[in-house]
Amino acid sequence: IDWDGRQAHIEYMLDVTQAEREEEQSQVIREKLLNTFSSIPCGLCVYQYDGEKIRPVLHNPAFYEIMGYSGAHMRAVEQETNYLGVHPEDLMLLQQKVGETLRSNGVMQHIYRVWNDGKHEYRWIRLDGSVKAQEDGTQLLYGVYSDVSEQQRLERELTSANERMQAVIQAIPGGVAIYKVSDIFETLYCSDGVPELSGYSPEEYQAEAKRNAASLVYHEDTAMVISKVRRVVENHQDADFEFRKQHRDGHIVWIRAQIKWIGEEDGCPLLHCIFHNI
Repeated sequence: IDWDGRQAHIEYMLDVTQAEREEEQSQVIREKLLNTFSSIPCGLCVYQYDGEKIRPVLHNPAFYEIMGYSGAHMRAVEQETNYLGVHPEDLMLLQQKVGETLRSNGVMQHIYRVWNDGKHEYRWIRLDGSVKAQEDGTQLLYGVYSDVSEQQRLERELTSANERMQAVIQAIPGGVAIYKVSDIFETLYCSDGVPELSGYSPEEYQAEAKRNAASLVYHEDTAMVISKVRRVVENHQDADFEFRKQHRDGHIVWIRAQIKWIGEEDGCPLLHCIFHNI
């Protein structure tokens, strides 16, 4: 600077010992966390939210393996959290879930799809997260990532198999039902054909049969039906017999029943029954 016609400079000094110590301590803690996180097989991440942006603080090695990011994408993920590779159809709901969790300082679990650069396909990822408020007003979001693609595939196959089985069952003339026998006949399952035998909709039949399915048997045949059922329960032998039902419009419907003992639930016998309108 100009000092009354002479060139001069000003020097000043600050003691940064404490700041250096805090930085060193922070680095030690970070290294310990990295060492701990590196030994855990699932993806672990820590993010910081300042009210505007979510910034990555820490990713363990398993995170990159599970997410399947390429080298370029790994560097991008380390710099900024922008939901890289999330399937476009899943992005909005994921952002909503994360936003709700941040607002409530709560926990979340959500399954969505992420593009895996190594496998060249979308993989199903489950995120378990929790948020903790910090003294400086920021929030830390802790996330655990797991690849659940195989589980999702098995669930889809099971759902498809169940749908095919239901289609077969519904195509059976008459109806199929499973009853739990105690002091009443509790309906655990019935195809749509069972309520149709007595003129009820599936919803109406469930309401009627929930109390006791035997109440839907024509009153003159109730004792005989109960006797046949008790014999199946005691001997574990199949039964084939005919009985009557009272249709809701008043006329009598003759039914042929085939009953088989299939096990127990809560100590009560389970019976598989096939009904035909004869």
